[in-house]
Amino acid sequence: MTDSPRHPHVLLMLGVLLLMGPAARPAAAQVEYDTVAVQTVGPGMVHRRIVAPAVPWSIDVLEIDLKNPYLRLETVKSNDLRAGGRETTSSMAARRNAPGHWAVGAINADFFNLGSGETTGLQITAGEVVHREAPDHPAIGFTPDNRATLARAVVGGMVRARRASLTINGYNEARATDQIILYNRYIGARTGTNAAGTEARIRPLTAWTTNDTLRAVVEAVENGVGNMSLAAGQAVLSGHGTAAAFLQANVRVGDTLKVFQRVSPGLRGITEMVGGNPLLVRDGAPLGLSNSPFDVGRNPRTAVGFNADTTRLYFVTVDGRQALSAGMSNYELRDFLLRLGVAQGFNLDGGGSTTMVVRGRIVNAPSDSGVERPVANALVAISTAPLGPVALLQATPTYTKLFIGRTVQLRVTASDAFFNPIALDPARLVYRVDARLGSISATGLFTAGTEAAEGYVRVSTDGRSDSVRVVVKGVGRLALTPARALTDTSRVVQLRARAYDTDGIEQSVPAAAVTYRVTDASVGAVTPTGAFRGRAAGTTLVIASYAPGIADTASVAVELPAGPRVLDPLDAVDGWRLTGANVDTAATRLTSAEASGASGGRAFRVHYRFTQTQNAVGLVYLNTDLPVGGVPDSINFRLRSDGANHRAFLDFTDDTGAAFTVGVPRPANDSTAFAYMPGALVRATLPFETLVFPIRLTRVRIQLGYKGGVVAGKVYEGDLYLDQIRVTYPATATAAAPSEAVPTAFAFGPSRPNPFRGATTVSFEVSRAQAVHLVLYDALGRAVATVYDGVAGPGEHRVRVDASGLPAGLYYLRPTTAGAVRPLALVLLR
Repeated sequence: MTDSPRHPHVLLMLGVLLLMGPAARPAAAQVEYDTVAVQTVGPGMVHRRIVAPAVPWSIDVLEIDLKNPYLRLETVKSNDLRAGGRETTSSMAARRNAPGHWAVGAINADFFNLGSGETTGLQITAGEVVHREAPDHPAIGFTPDNRATLARAVVGGMVRARRASLTINGYNEARATDQIILYNRYIGARTGTNAAGTEARIRPLTAWTTNDTLRAVVEAVENGVGNMSLAAGQAVLSGHGTAAAFLQANVRVGDTLKVFQRVSPGLRGITEMVGGNPLLVRDGAPLGLSNSPFDVGRNPRTAVGFNADTTRLYFVTVDGRQALSAGMSNYELRDFLLRLGVAQGFNLDGGGSTTMVVRGRIVNAPSDSGVERPVANALVAISTAPLGPVALLQATPTYTKLFIGRTVQLRVTASDAFFNPIALDPARLVYRVDARLGSISATGLFTAGTEAAEGYVRVSTDGRSDSVRVVVKGVGRLALTPARALTDTSRVVQLRARAYDTDGIEQSVPAAAVTYRVTDASVGAVTPTGAFRGRAAGTTLVIASYAPGIADTASVAVELPAGPRVLDPLDAVDGWRLTGANVDTAATRLTSAEASGASGGRAFRVHYRFTQTQNAVGLVYLNTDLPVGGVPDSINFRLRSDGANHRAFLDFTDDTGAAFTVGVPRPANDSTAFAYMPGALVRATLPFETLVFPIRLTRVRIQLGYKGGVVAGKVYEGDLYLDQIRVTYPATATAAAPSEAVPTAFAFGPSRPNPFRGATTVSFEVSRAQAVHLVLYDALGRAVATVYDGVAGPGEHRVRVDASGLPAGLYYLRPTTAGAVRPLALVLLR
């Protein structure tokens, strides 16, 4: 079996590990639940999805009306064999599904042996005993007219032949001395017995049943052969010793025997039964449970129960071991069953086995990474309702919320008055939608329009219809990044406008839908894609606009420093702090000292000491916070070594807080003079073009070398001198030519029709004669057609947009040389 300890003493051993008893768990009856989905799925069968976010729990309940005349409850054994391995719940349900015998709902059932797939408890299917009971394990049973029972039942039986009777000792199990065993199709094609006995193959004259007398005809008798064959519907009475003598004396081919399969306690005519453990509710009252991990721990759970007057049956699954559902303890499961109105109920196998299938679809979330686990048996709710004409058309999703220009595929299903699925001809489905909402294809692909809107998509066929409520979300705000930047006239700053919908969710919009402009064109210019290049020193705002009232602003400063500048002369330690790793912190110190060759006569003196250990490198950190103006190409310093091969690194953060490092390519090993330590920014660990200036120097990091070679356990000690951190800038132009000519006073007029099919007419107006270049872009920002390319005189102009060769969808018409004019959105219909 799975997810349950096999032996009672294991429960006792594990119980001492518990840190939390059942009293610490919140009672399910005290939790606030929310029913988030209700759907009638068959005659007298309703599926509900229930959540309790505070815990959290996600629960599926299939409520079944036991009075419905079209209902049958059936159990299914994996692969139709007592010990034939395992099978998924959905597969077992699918095997029972056929017109007039619809498998509407199914849940996994009993615990089992992982290897053989044998159930732990009792199972009876279509009146045939598959497996006898486990000691003290309860089972739920059903008659063909949907009477139900839940008890710790014991299976026995009797066979009567020629006025003699013999007790049946077992079903589909090994035959022992003097025993008679009844084998049926769930053992396989043969009994598997040895030759030391007598076997009689029988065929019942009526359907198999329990707690009632069954008549059967003897078809064959074999003595001293064993391993008798049998087929579906047949059974074999196999006797040994005194039982074999009974068969030899009383059974002949052609005889009619009486077979009585007994389930005690149990209803007369029980044909379906399946086990589980433990009992949770009896006669409407909660039953006591243990303090074991199995009962107290929160896990996925499966349960079944019925109400006091046996008119309502409940299949229940609780998801677990997931962020959205923690699983239930058996205490919590018991309380939830009581809340449903269950008077008799018990727990089935849970954990990764927990599965509920409704109309062929797994509706819960199995805990084995979402993969359905093969199990031993299933309990299935069957509808025997006949297939009728289309009575219900259902389009899904019933509600959808999507961003402008996005698509969603609608699915349409049909069912008869009994909710049995009916195949649809897609070509007969007719879709309708208001053009302001968007468009929809003949296959049900909905494309949202260009503006925020709400409405319905309707679908109909043969007099039946349904609708889907659609909310089209527009852009709520823009966020221009970086919000501030610094550059010179040689480096491009790429600005990015991020669009967020009215729910605050980031969305991608066509690049052509966003326009950029600068407030001071003398400082710099920005391209239609947001690339800013400086022209002269100063500060300007860059404004990105999507629509009136939807814009954001970034501040860009252009600085033009030139040549080298001293960032810090390193003649005083103020503003610097020494730390280290794998060094003697008491002996390692930073001071200012006189140094021959230093630019100002003084330099930083770093005295270090460390002991060589395996896999440990001595590191000295000179921590600071120095702002670096402009856009430098290199930051360097001078260092005099003690002869060991030290390595130097410079650590920075940019204006967004992103950290990066620049390594010095040469070793610091010159003990005779200060050596130049260059730190070119093109060697940074982040791409240079992604850095947002200004930057700050946060640390000079020195990886200590080994003077005299590496010797384990040796103490290394020495002095390093650092002088004058300098920053150098590239040669920059005093001005930059604009990247493109920008016409003035351009404006779009109305376009009619819009939305349109094939072609439409667009108007625009210019205030003076100028070059105009109009390009049509698709929703992905790709240029698909040039609409106008020439010089337009002052006044209004009309142009025809021919899109007859393009697919339906959202398009943007924009003047590529018209500065900050917002593109014109066009919707092409089929």
